[in-house]
Amino acid sequence: MRKKVRKNRYKKSTAPAKTNFKKVFLRCFVGTGLLAGLALFAVLSILVYDVFTQSPYFNAKDIEIRGNSRLSAQDVLDQAGLSLGDNILSVSLKKVQDSVTAHPWVSKAKVRRNLPDKMTITVTERKAIAVLDLGEAFLMDAQGEIFKRFEAADPRDLPIITGLKFSDISVAGEKMSPVYEAVYEFLKVKKEYEWALPCSSVAAIRVDRDMGLTLVSREPEFAVRFGYGDYANKLMRLNQVLLKCNKEQGIEVALIDIVDVDRVVVRPREEV
Repeated sequence: MRKKVRKNRYKKSTAPAKTNFKKVFLRCFVGTGLLAGLALFAVLSILVYDVFTQSPYFNAKDIEIRGNSRLSAQDVLDQAGLSLGDNILSVSLKKVQDSVTAHPWVSKAKVRRNLPDKMTITVTERKAIAVLDLGEAFLMDAQGEIFKRFEAADPRDLPIITGLKFSDISVAGEKMSPVYEAVYEFLKVKKEYEWALPCSSVAAIRVDRDMGLTLVSREPEFAVRFGYGDYANKLMRLNQVLLKCNKEQGIEVALIDIVDVDRVVVRPREEV
């Protein structure tokens, strides 16, 4: 007997699904409302920003400059592009800081708002320690960086360094050449032993790539051959030699060779 085949009651319908317009409308309504809310928030933010940045309540009544000695307060303000009456909320602190540090005599700057009507700019100025003669004259700072061309208004009592080349100079972030590093190390050590030979008394530092450094004193004028390295011991030894020659023996010195700290050679002026 043949078994009766049942029809599949769950056969997939080929009729198109009905669109739920209610859900679609609801989604569109929510999306449109969200966009409208964001647009309204953006407009309100702009309006609030305009109100605060144009309100005289936040206009600068005082701009304090700190840390400056070589630069005047007006120099810093001009470099910053600020003046009394500027709205302090409309000022970009980063832009002002970058503008101030772009000045060759400024190594660092910090700008701060003091609500409602005050700003503070704190600068760290560079300290020039020598003039580098490369055919053109440049200033070297206490970190060994060349930071500007020498101008008539710059300090004139700095030692002048000769004998270096453009390829020797230190650019920020780059390693110093050995001969440039020797000059920088000498100046750094000498600062710690200022009592041995004041910086103001040094007229020049001559660099010989083979023989090392020779210092020329300003008044009285005499030369000191240092060579390379061991500068602290050599400066202390130099102080002893100068005291003995000038004060104890009354000898006017023309040249002191202190390349070997244990065998110092002194040449009196009358022998030159």
